[in-house]
Amino acid sequence: GKSCWRITPQAGPRVRWASVLTDAPIRPTGQPLPEKCGSCCECVDICPADAFTGQPFHEDEPRSVRYDARKCQEYHVDAEAKTGHRVCGLCVYVCPYGRKA
Repeated sequence: GKSCWRITPQAGPRVRWASVLTDAPIRPTGQPLPEKCGSCCECVDICPADAFTGQPFHEDEPRSVRYDARKCQEYHVDAEAKTGHRVCGLCVYVCPYGRKA
């Protein structure tokens, strides 16, 4: 999505991902999911760090086209200094895709 989170049909961006490191030959099992954001920019608009550009996802582009990780990091450091917590998640919270009714 525009917030650089993977958007799943069932849960939207509300998924915990883990990594598996392997040198095993693994073939893709399907096609990438189509981009679903359309004209929605709720994650872009709510971001207190102004870290997202609003550009749609294209797999051949670097993440920096859509997301400024430095701005997000600076926001988290500042939030931790003020509140003692280094968490935000507003972009995940506001995403309508996969939200339970």
